[in-house]
Amino acid sequence: MTTHTTEAAAPAVPTIETDEGTWTPQDAFMHAMAAGEAASAALAVGPPRCLSICKSLGGGYEVDLQFSEAPDQVKDFATAFDVPVERKPHAFREDRIYTEAHAVIRGVPVHVWTLTAHEPDPLDEADSEAIVKTPTPAATDSGEQA
Repeated sequence: MTTHTTEAAAPAVPTIETDEGTWTPQDAFMHAMAAGEAASAALAVGPPRCLSICKSLGGGYEVDLQFSEAPDQVKDFATAFDVPVERKPHAFREDRIYTEAHAVIRGVPVHVWTLTAHEPDPLDEADSEAIVKTPTPAATDSGEQA
């Protein structure tokens, strides 16, 4: 009697297209961990308060580093990866401001940010003044807003 066995074909592994090439989901996750490590290692002051790796809608991963009231650490990151620093008001609290920077490290988007009190930034006061001041409408002689 002869018995024939057949091997089932291995399931197809999904891939993710990136600027760095084609990655499997495991490759993408490993690159994200390496990007988080590289971002943290570039900081002279110390590690972030929180480092998270999240799956993006495109199937790859994104890295997010948060600092506790430390715009200087965001600026260290921006300098290390030659990217601009952005400062913008909090959407719901006028007394808070975001300082953030975005870079792509090892093909992975990395977002570094901190939330601080709404005060002039001692590291870049001219930038702070330009961002946080909002013009108010001038009043006319009749008391109405112009």
